[in-house]
Amino acid sequence: MELINIFHEMEIDEKLFYIGDDIGLPVWDIIRYNVYVRYYYPKKERDIYSSNSKLLFSDYGILIPDTINFMLKMFLVKGDNIVLTNSRYYNLNRKRYDKNALPIISELGNNCLILESIIGRKYAYKCLYDSYLFFRKIRCSVMLPYAYYVKVEQALEKYLKVNLFSYSEANKIYNNFISDFKYYNFIFKSKKTKKVFIATGNPKAIILAAKRNNVKTFLLQHAMIEFDCVEYSFPEEISLNDNILFSDYLLVFGKNWCKGINVPVKKILSIGQNMSCGMLSVISDNSVLIISTIIHGGELKILTKELSVLLPQIKFVYKLHPNEYKLYDDYVSYFKDNNNVSVLTDQVSIDKLIALSQLVILIISSVLYEALSQNKKVAVYKKLNYSKLFRSGEYKNLYSFDSAYEVKQIISEPYFVDEIDFYQPLNYNLIRELCKNNFN
Repeated sequence: MELINIFHEMEIDEKLFYIGDDIGLPVWDIIRYNVYVRYYYPKKERDIYSSNSKLLFSDYGILIPDTINFMLKMFLVKGDNIVLTNSRYYNLNRKRYDKNALPIISELGNNCLILESIIGRKYAYKCLYDSYLFFRKIRCSVMLPYAYYVKVEQALEKYLKVNLFSYSEANKIYNNFISDFKYYNFIFKSKKTKKVFIATGNPKAIILAAKRNNVKTFLLQHAMIEFDCVEYSFPEEISLNDNILFSDYLLVFGKNWCKGINVPVKKILSIGQNMSCGMLSVISDNSVLIISTIIHGGELKILTKELSVLLPQIKFVYKLHPNEYKLYDDYVSYFKDNNNVSVLTDQVSIDKLIALSQLVILIISSVLYEALSQNKKVAVYKKLNYSKLFRSGEYKNLYSFDSAYEVKQIISEPYFVDEIDFYQPLNYNLIRELCKNNFN
């Protein structure tokens, strides 16, 4: 039985969603993603992910002035809508923007406050730094009632045979949640916010603050949504009326997302995405694109080095995930003797890199669907948690492999024109309706 199925069974049988009901807080839903990750990734990869999420000392030199700027200017921004962005892409002027939130921002115009999660950059729109991290550092510590933790511990030991989730980690998550809730509650109350559009993941504290202030919430899809994406996937018995925190509406790239998944929302709406709806008019340079992540980079860099030696005539583009940008120099050093390997951060857009390539290699990434939508061949490296994405025979251009030698054969395989509709054109009429004050 897959981990997610065991997880769902445990949640219902052990009545975990009832934890915290007596104090009006969905304690299990607050910590469940972090618990799941503890079992989903092997220890080495978990540690890499955890260490990468910490702020560096140098970040504070930007964090503090950005936070001061936020406090001074928040009340000067007009509008009763808030958009939470994660601006990972660059436009032609080398200014950052959030690809998924941009259609909403364009429609709202000046009637919104944009809160940006990336520290100290130049953006394509006027925004303020979302300063929740700063307020976490100055919060008063609160303790998660130990009795709640014991219920979780007993359930994990019963269903997963070992408890990998410590009380100290539970306390940290709970403290961050309380701090974030107070922060966003203050913003929503002060700004008299009516709607919040969230493009930064599935943050529970924001949802609670919105509910307490009668704010409509819209969660924008920003990556793949699969059955074992626990932040979206809930047991069939759970709905939005239970002791959970989930957005009112989920806005997805196309109608194929979320099939077979119980996502506890009022409604799932397909607004489309302004990308990957057909091939880009770019001539391929026959490169092989490697899609790295903070979890999978260790395996993929070894594979890429092997491939560069095995196939010296081919150009390999090693694309880092935004969470890996701080490791850029380490990757460049690792490939210093491999002249046919280029390491990239955000110099070239991902859709253009896909269009240039003849093959995309990855373990897990939503780029799989973007590449298939461009009728590109995709090869899934069968390492770590690869099976989450690979579904044999479902798509004509999708392959899997165990070793570098198999890639040579995949490269020689023909391309197929396949109907992939994970990404539909933007539905401007629906976006316009969503942004109206009277939308229900």
